[in-house]
Amino acid sequence: MKTYHRVPPAELFTYVKQELVHRVLRLMFGGNFREAHEHGIITECADLIARRWFPWLVCHSTDYPERFVTLHS
Repeated sequence: MKTYHRVPPAELFTYVKQELVHRVLRLMFGGNFREAHEHGIITECADLIARRWFPWLVCHSTDYPERFVTLHS
């Protein structure tokens, strides 16, 4: 506001939020997570057998509640 002497448009805030989410996701899923996702994590279990585990990312998303109720009632 100091530079342009007006309030930034709402589209700018939408864009900045989107960029922030993308950068956070890159930090979360880069490095160690990517390595574990591609090659697994080897751990020794209680029965002394080494097993390879792969992390899963589960995402649940739904549409607006009104539609969910009408489709599944």
